[in-house]
Amino acid sequence: MISRRDSLIFLAGGAAGLAVHAFLRKPLTPTQLALQAQAIDIGYVQSMLVHHQQAVVMGGLAEKGCSAAVMKLAGNIVRVQSAEIAQLRGWLAGMDAPALPENGDLMGWMKQADALLNLNERLYLERCAASPMGMAGLLSAQELRQLQTEQRIHYKSDLFLRYMIAHHEGALAMSTLPSRHAQTGFVREIANHVLQKQANEIGYMKDLLG
Repeated sequence: MISRRDSLIFLAGGAAGLAVHAFLRKPLTPTQLALQAQAIDIGYVQSMLVHHQQAVVMGGLAEKGCSAAVMKLAGNIVRVQSAEIAQLRGWLAGMDAPALPENGDLMGWMKQADALLNLNERLYLERCAASPMGMAGLLSAQELRQLQTEQRIHYKSDLFLRYMIAHHEGALAMSTLPSRHAQTGFVREIANHVLQKQANEIGYMKDLLG
């Protein structure tokens, strides 16, 4: 049985722990928030560039050998996201920023913005940590080969739709933070465009699957 003295020590220790946690998570200063927001802008555009590049590859693989509706959707994804890739590359060049993060961590910009994340964004980062690609929603090389080599029209169409839904869901999850905290209008516009357009495409793809 725990004595009253031990209980008081336990409670005191817990209170001290909470106080330390609160101190460590104290609100960021305006300067810290501004620097964090700048890192969000560049990191998000780098991540979305990688994300778009794979979507174009996926779309290219589905432009042949799928149902007419899926081939039309795939062609539209290739056209729209290829144009957006040029915009993303141009913005990064204008910021004198590399196309990829120097440390290779595609989601580092979200991890560093811990104080700004909501629950869904934290859950998304957990999925990214569990993903072999480091970004939830990205297809592995094996999955891309599966999409490339599938010859049956119905199965290839369904495979593309399932993969692209998961791919789009990853884009939505990473776009909510910059839609709130990006410093530049270009990045906020891109984030909100992704949130609207890819959410609509997810609904359409689910209808096709249904």
